[in-house]
Amino acid sequence: MHFLNKKLKRDIFQNWTQFFSVFLMALLSVLVYVGLEGVWHSMQTSINRFAEESNLADSWIHAIEFTEEDINLIMGIEGVYEISVKTTFQVSAQIADINTYIFLETPGTGDISIPTIVDGSSVYSYEDGIWINLEYAEVHHISVGDEITIEFQGMVNSLIVRGIIQSPARIHFTGTSDFVAPQPNLFGYGIIAYQSLETILNHSPLPNLVEVRGGEGDVRRLAPELLGAQFISYFNQNSLFDVSNAVDRVGQVRGLSILFSFIFVLLSILTMFTTIKRLIETQLKEVATLGALGFSSKVISLHYSSYGLFVGGAGALVGALCAPLISLIVLETQKNTYSLPEWYLSYTWTSLLVITMVTFICTLSAFIASKKSRSVLPALYLRGNTIKTGKPTFLEKITFIWNKLLFGSRWAWRDALSNPVRILMGIVGVAGSMMLLMAGLGMPNTLYGQRDDAFGREFTYTSQIRVSILNTNEQNYDLQHELDGQWIQRLPARTTPDDGLDRLLTIFDEGNYIQLRTIEDEPMQQDGVYITEGFAIAVSLDVGDYMSLRVSMDTTEYEFQVVGILPSSTPQGIYISSENWRNAGGAFQPQIMLLGDGHSADELRDDSRIEQVIAMVDQRDSATEMIQNLYSIFALIIGFASLLVVVILYNLGALNFTERRRDYATLLVLGLHKQEIRKLAMVENIITTLIGWILGIPAGFWFLTQYVATHSTDQLIYYPYLRTRSLVIASCIAIGCSLTTTFLLGRRITKTDMVEAIKGVE
Repeated sequence: MHFLNKKLKRDIFQNWTQFFSVFLMALLSVLVYVGLEGVWHSMQTSINRFAEESNLADSWIHAIEFTEEDINLIMGIEGVYEISVKTTFQVSAQIADINTYIFLETPGTGDISIPTIVDGSSVYSYEDGIWINLEYAEVHHISVGDEITIEFQGMVNSLIVRGIIQSPARIHFTGTSDFVAPQPNLFGYGIIAYQSLETILNHSPLPNLVEVRGGEGDVRRLAPELLGAQFISYFNQNSLFDVSNAVDRVGQVRGLSILFSFIFVLLSILTMFTTIKRLIETQLKEVATLGALGFSSKVISLHYSSYGLFVGGAGALVGALCAPLISLIVLETQKNTYSLPEWYLSYTWTSLLVITMVTFICTLSAFIASKKSRSVLPALYLRGNTIKTGKPTFLEKITFIWNKLLFGSRWAWRDALSNPVRILMGIVGVAGSMMLLMAGLGMPNTLYGQRDDAFGREFTYTSQIRVSILNTNEQNYDLQHELDGQWIQRLPARTTPDDGLDRLLTIFDEGNYIQLRTIEDEPMQQDGVYITEGFAIAVSLDVGDYMSLRVSMDTTEYEFQVVGILPSSTPQGIYISSENWRNAGGAFQPQIMLLGDGHSADELRDDSRIEQVIAMVDQRDSATEMIQNLYSIFALIIGFASLLVVVILYNLGALNFTERRRDYATLLVLGLHKQEIRKLAMVENIITTLIGWILGIPAGFWFLTQYVATHSTDQLIYYPYLRTRSLVIASCIAIGCSLTTTFLLGRRITKTDMVEAIKGVE
């Protein structure tokens, strides 16, 4: 065995370019999975620890106000063992000429969802003032001890900042559902001391938020019944966007790691198999010599299997060592999106399993590829090669085609059809590369397409305003007349059938700023309700079905017929016209107006009748920021896919040359010129590439669909989209690498010593 070990080392060093491809594929297989596992498991661990240490609430119930009787009723729900009562409201604050909004709440009456103090005193220190979230404070350069001037319902007050906080219930705080990424320049949150509450509100209000631990299912079911018209909304950890988005990202990255690692492992098998097979083809005399020296076929086979163990294991080990770097790079991009006090780098035992599996697969592939070393007598190998016996193919039976082919073309077709495994490998290599490239380029296309649909095609407003709740009907009428906008009202709704989530009901008045269309490409009409496709699938509703819904602050249950399905990404919910809503007996009390061009956001913010202004350009920028935070993952996939194309296709091309070297020499002896032989080889490789490319396109769209599905959630549905330019780029990379390999193969044919290639025993 010492002799075989020396041969192993010598072969690896002499054929390092061949084995480097195996090493690289094993490395990438482990790197992709373990690196991305480090991302999702680290996020999961960090979120879970934050939730556990802060005693994060299981449920949140919003109401107009809670009386002592209401609180006792909620506490009496089966399974509930702890509650915390709070008062919440929104104020505006102008900092350095920037209009911002801060969501304030009182500390709470229980130890639930306790914020982490980054700097300053405890929120239970009984000091006057407010505690501001970390991101808002950093963007606006606010420190402990500074004063902030806030405005609420026309009253202006200054409060001292007593501390900087991070809340477990605001891990992904965007301020409003109109944004998909945090906007700390516009929105912040904080805690206001009880002592300061009456100063700000000019009275002592009843609480309007209850945080609950335990009894989750019963709380959701019973809260609307117990609170009646006072009930506004219910959320749990799976539906509260500030929490659920972080949990969803964990699932997205986990699905991504499994999906792509599966493809890389499959292609690693292909790489290992072709490399060992090519090595044995070039070492037939060495195999025969080993047999003649007394080594059994089993020992020889295990020797060649050790190539997979050594090279594949080394690649897997290096991939595991490099994985933490990938994890840290990707995690760093997520810190701009999710607010956590600590980020823990963490992995599972699955990483060790993947490392072991990749090593085993490489070893097994090498063992299978070494089958030839066990199946032929050493005397035959000493001839320098075994002679392959050609077999008639189905094409030869089609005589009117076969008889018209030249001799060289006949050989090429017979050789290709007699070696279907080799052809299949080439097709799989090109198709697999197309799949990865289309997914890597298609996901950014999908996200940008969703952004353009939501902010430009489906909704065409320039800005949206939220009017003050203190406005009279006359003031709102004057605003409508002055701004010529489109009113909408958004309400949380409980539906039947129900999927366990409260959905957003959008009631729209007459106007042209909502351009949603049905799956049949029909515009929304006045009759019936329209539901988004994701919601329709979740509750198994179709056009013509009836559904009932109950909205916040209303005890009536309304029934409507579904008249259309909307292929809209967000929000997943229900749309109904104001006319249809009124006809059903509902009250249309809009507080949001969509506006077109010609209105300055700054001027609108100065209007006392307007509480909040959101410009569409800011929403687009928020979506763009979210996409850019994922670019590190997309770049990894595109880079790995491009590298994969080169590795796989180079291996296959080199294997083809090794297997056919003697055949090329025979054709030369029979009178064909080297250029003719080169042309035959290139034509076959080009055909293989084209077949792989053609099959790779539908396979790539399927893979992109699966990839996109890992990013979709209950609240946000993505539709796969690949730009023509991206398809062209993916095709150019795959075909370009394949043809480059073909060109290099052609050069090797012209430089081959044909006499040496066909001689047998010396």
